[in-house]
Amino acid sequence: MTLGCRVTGKVNITPCSGVGKGMLTIKDIKQAEKNGITETALRSRIYHGWSKEKALTSPMRKTLDKYYEIAEKNGISKQLVRTRIYQHGWPLEKAITRPKQKTKIYSEEHEKAVKNGLNITYQNFVNRIKKGWTIEEASTTPRGLTPENKDRVLEYRKYKNIALSNGISANTYSARIRSYGWDPERAATEPINEQYKEK
Repeated sequence: MTLGCRVTGKVNITPCSGVGKGMLTIKDIKQAEKNGITETALRSRIYHGWSKEKALTSPMRKTLDKYYEIAEKNGISKQLVRTRIYQHGWPLEKAITRPKQKTKIYSEEHEKAVKNGLNITYQNFVNRIKKGWTIEEASTTPRGLTPENKDRVLEYRKYKNIALSNGISANTYSARIRSYGWDPERAATEPINEQYKEK
């Protein structure tokens, strides 16, 4: 099956390839065959939008079988080999020998942050870095906070506990700050006027 295309001295594969995909020649087909690629596979690749160079040089899946063992010795899975060749157009030798990129580039920093008490997943830690946070900010800012509001919120929480230990309710503490503009320290330490104590 040749997808409706005829082979001549110079093979115009239109309409199989669509406009702008170029011409296949007998030389191209012979080159592909030398590379272990059948004419049908070559035409199918062009039909599906592959560049001529990629279509002529990317090995067929069956041909790859003998190279998987080499790839696996290099810590590269079969799926990654196929992805590199068929999706990214890598040459075979590069696809089976290039070491995998270290994916968890901030793994040490994340582990250190977790050991220091930060409750955060690795992906959320990386997302903080992508947003422009420094390593220190990503490692020390509690979940739900940002570098901009961290100090203010932590101060609020700190004095809230002090307020409770001084017999000042959370509602009173909050109202003193939000309604009356008191600073957290004053809101947490100034005794309640007897006539306004909650009953």
